[in-house]
Amino acid sequence: MDNPWGKPVYDSSHLYQLYAHLRSQEQLSDAHRSALGILLYPAVKAHLSEQVELQGHAIRIECVDLAERWDEVEMQLLEVVKRP
Repeated sequence: MDNPWGKPVYDSSHLYQLYAHLRSQEQLSDAHRSALGILLYPAVKAHLSEQVELQGHAIRIECVDLAERWDEVEMQLLEVVKRP
């Protein structure tokens, strides 16, 4: 998503929704109490890679450029899941 100045940005409501989901799962296990969440956005000729931490949960915001060839899109997706 772009803001009025053409810079890619994420929708904060998506961040809050993912955070609420992470919090709702915390009672399941120790791993769930510090689970990582990823917001993944499709993009065309744009890049966004950010990370925030909210009460013990790291949340990453990532874009995958769908204008690339399929093998490049696959590589981008694999990179997203490999990153800590």
